[in-house]
Amino acid sequence: MNYTQLTKRESQIMTILWNHDQEMSANDIKLASNGLSIYTISQALQYLLSIGYVEVTGIGKNKKSIARLYSPCISESDYVSSFIKKRNFRRDCCALCSKQQ
Repeated sequence: MNYTQLTKRESQIMTILWNHDQEMSANDIKLASNGLSIYTISQALQYLLSIGYVEVTGIGKNKKSIARLYSPCISESDYVSSFIKKRNFRRDCCALCSKQQ
């Protein structure tokens, strides 16, 4: 599968989700992060939803309001290994091309 490379903020959010065994709300992610704003988290979650990296797995209570609960749809190892394979493929192709010249 071809994965879209994430920004620093999107990667931070995915790492938080990967490191927790349970589904998390945007507020839970905020509490687990180092100073990410709830707006940044919400925007990133909407994008991650749109590309299929996370899914809404439930509804929970957050103080006095109702919140969506998110879980990752892809594993961290699959995401990371997809980029390692691409780099190795590019390196091998470049080495092959330079040998032929």
